[in-house]
Amino acid sequence: MQLIDTHVHFDDSYPDDKNIQRSLENNVCRWIAVGGDEKSNKCVLNAAIKYPQVISGVAIGMDRSVARKVFDINRIATKIESSFSEAKNRKIRVCAIGEIGMDYYYDSECKRAQIDLFDFQVDLAFKLNLPVIVHVRDAETDVMGILKRNVKNIKLANFYPGVIHSFTGEYEFAEQVLDMGFFISFSGILTFKNADRLRNTARKIPVDRMLIETDTPYLSPVPFRGKINEPAFLVKIAEKLAEIKKCSPEEIASATWNNAIKLFRLT
Repeated sequence: MQLIDTHVHFDDSYPDDKNIQRSLENNVCRWIAVGGDEKSNKCVLNAAIKYPQVISGVAIGMDRSVARKVFDINRIATKIESSFSEAKNRKIRVCAIGEIGMDYYYDSECKRAQIDLFDFQVDLAFKLNLPVIVHVRDAETDVMGILKRNVKNIKLANFYPGVIHSFTGEYEFAEQVLDMGFFISFSGILTFKNADRLRNTARKIPVDRMLIETDTPYLSPVPFRGKINEPAFLVKIAEKLAEIKKCSPEEIASATWNNAIKLFRLT
């Protein structure tokens, strides 16, 4: 059984060599390293050089937290361009734009800036033939509007536009994004005691449209709640999803591995 963790965050000291070892011992063989602001974008590029044995690709983006600050889309565009140039110079494959998205639960005071930031990056991603890694919380209507408008501009055949990461929404929203070609990714939240509604949603989503992730270092699954999350814990999410879908963990591993290869066009 081989697993791929499609959403791992980094800082200057985490993960480390011990995290790599535990990940491999638990059959989590590949990671997607995900940025989200200027500092974390640099961290994932450094990590890709340091840990090529597990990192299959990196995602570069500016998440909704950037919209809390003085907002200048031209300055943000320059920073994203700089990260892409650095990746090219260091021969690092950028496989997605992310983490990007909108969150009205925490950042409702900067809705306009979030909309502009998200719209700009979705448009950029599809012009570059890259999928997007999307965070959404309490902003489904606005996210859906932006995605629908931009998906119409996709020209590349057999292109999957992206993934809604660490999904916690209603099935109706999932159904709409699935219809647009998106994948749905489940994190450790799926294992939480109070997540029955999310588990019911997972039962309805086809296995060939699912991904799994840890969202390291956040959202540790049961039985590791309260600890810093790490890719080695992905196996617990795969096991829970197998229980929900009434299949084996090996089937979940195979399906989500193949789905990640298709979405991020991995070799």
